[in-house]
Amino acid sequence: MLSGNYILKVYIDNPSDENVIFTRRFFVIEPLARIDVRIPYYPKKLEYTRYKQQLDVLIQTPNMFNDEPQLRTFLTIQQNGRWDNAKVGMKPTSVTSNTLNYDFQNGIVFDGGNQFRHFNIESYWYQSMYVKQIISDPDGYVVILHTTYPRTDKPYETEIDINGHMLIQARKDQNTNTEGEYAWVEFWLKMPKIQDADVYILGQLNDWQLNGKSVMVYDNGLQMYHGSIYLKQGYYDYIYAVLPNGETRASVTPIEGDHWETDNDYTFYLYYRERVPEYDRIVGYMTMNSKTQN
Repeated sequence: MLSGNYILKVYIDNPSDENVIFTRRFFVIEPLARIDVRIPYYPKKLEYTRYKQQLDVLIQTPNMFNDEPQLRTFLTIQQNGRWDNAKVGMKPTSVTSNTLNYDFQNGIVFDGGNQFRHFNIESYWYQSMYVKQIISDPDGYVVILHTTYPRTDKPYETEIDINGHMLIQARKDQNTNTEGEYAWVEFWLKMPKIQDADVYILGQLNDWQLNGKSVMVYDNGLQMYHGSIYLKQGYYDYIYAVLPNGETRASVTPIEGDHWETDNDYTFYLYYRERVPEYDRIVGYMTMNSKTQN
C-alpha cells in the first residue's frame, strides 16, 4: 500500500452517496524524516506572550530528497483532534544540509486555548460531578449538565483532561460493548449572545465537527446557549468554540480564554509530492504534547 491519506466509507445496502453511514480518515506513514519541535516561552510577536503557542519546527531529511524539496514538500499541523484550525500545506522557508526550516516571520502560531471541560456519565444511577440531573422516561435517558460559564476572565487552572477525547465506559457491573446505554446530554452556557457567530460544542464526542448536531441555540429569555448531543455511557471532554458567520475556522478563545500553559496535543504530517506515479507520500509523522514537547 502506498503511503498517504485514505478514507474509509461504510455504506448500507449499496455504495451510493445517500447510503453512506459514516466515513473515517486514516493515514499510511513512511517514517523517513525526523521532526523536531519546541514551544518557546517568548514567541516572535511579543504580544502573544502568555497566550499563544508558537511551534518552532525543524525537519531532518537525511539523503531523502534530491529533487526540489522546497517545492515538493508540504507540512500539515493539527491541534488536538481538530481539522478546522489545522495549518495545512506549509512549505519550508529554506532548505539546508538535508534540513527543512520553517522560520516564518511571525512563527507557526496556535491559540493556547484552555483545558477541556468534562463530565462523567458511566452510570445513570447517580449524579457525578458536573451532572445536575438524570431523567429516565419511556423514551430513554436525559442527562442535564450543570450550567457553565465563560472562562475568559479567569486565571489559568491546571486541571487534568484528556485533550478533547472520550472514553466509552459503562458501570463495572455492565458489559460496555453490549449493555452500555445512550442518553441525550444537555449543555447549558450562561453568557450574552455573540453577534454574527455560532457557538458549538466541540470534541471527540461529536468527531470534532462544526455542524448542526453540535451547534447551540440561544434562549433570549434565559440568556443562555443550549445544545444537546446523543451519547453513550462514558467519560467525555469538550470545549466551546465560536465560528463567525461565513468562516470555517472556529476559535475557543472568546469563551474559554487563551493560555500559553494549556496542555495541547499536536500532530505533524510531512508530505512529499512524488512525480511517478504522481501522489502525495507521507514521509514524516510525529505527535507531541505541549507540556512535555520532544
